[in-house]
Amino acid sequence: MFDILAIDWGEKYFGIAFGSRLTKLVIPATQFILANQAADYLKNQIQARKITTIILGYPTTFHGKDTKISHLIQEYKTHLEQEFKNIKVELIDERGTSKTSQEMVNNSILSHNLAAVVILERWLEKTGV
Repeated sequence: MFDILAIDWGEKYFGIAFGSRLTKLVIPATQFILANQAADYLKNQIQARKITTIILGYPTTFHGKDTKISHLIQEYKTHLEQEFKNIKVELIDERGTSKTSQEMVNNSILSHNLAAVVILERWLEKTGV
């Protein structure tokens, strides 16, 4: 059912959400993912859910300029493309997603997964998939 995976990359935690091109439904992961456990989690979820596309939040400033973290996201995108050769990896501007997710829930760990939801919803809206 879910063929898209979104990532809100963080140095400590990864926010993860799953979405469907068919239904446009987007849901957050049900657990928090520590950055050092993300590789195994992603491999398992990609295989189990038959993910075809990964959406990676790309941090920019309010004016759309790259941030200190932007180059790390570019490197991580390259890593994902090498690790999952048959899966399309796309970047999308994640400006404001953390703030929006923190307004939804007063729990910083859960807010990472909700930020991934916002990232994926933004991508679905932008691409019209």
